[in-house]
Amino acid sequence: MAGSGITLQITAAHANYLARRGGHSHRGKATFSRSIVLGRMLDALSLYQEFTDPRETRNMPEEFHALIIRLLPKPWALRRFEIKNLEALLASTPGFAAAVAAAGVDPAALLAALAATSPAAKLTLVDHAIQHQAPAAAAAVPDEA
Repeated sequence: MAGSGITLQITAAHANYLARRGGHSHRGKATFSRSIVLGRMLDALSLYQEFTDPRETRNMPEEFHALIIRLLPKPWALRRFEIKNLEALLASTPGFAAAVAAAGVDPAALLAALAATSPAAKLTLVDHAIQHQAPAAAAAVPDEA
């Protein structure tokens, strides 16, 4: 990570989060530089998402997964309550019924499968939705100055 030529700005709260894990201001490849600690945290997040993917942990059908990640509205803006209650949010999403019917999926089965997942798995689904939707959304929005 060191020498990658990028600079990131983080809040004091994020710096404190990294500090609790040993991160401190240090240039280079020190074991506890903020950059290295952040890299470890991103690696851990990736592993966490692998361990909580409902396709693996709950045998969620790919069709359900594809619909969820495509239909969640603005997944990058979802808050804790919305993530915990993802099935209610999805059910109230405009176009949900039509999209599910067009895919030949039973909406009750899809919502039941989503309701049966843990909050951690729902958070992983939200990340999958962000990865699916963010590139097009970011391309449509000019950079903020």
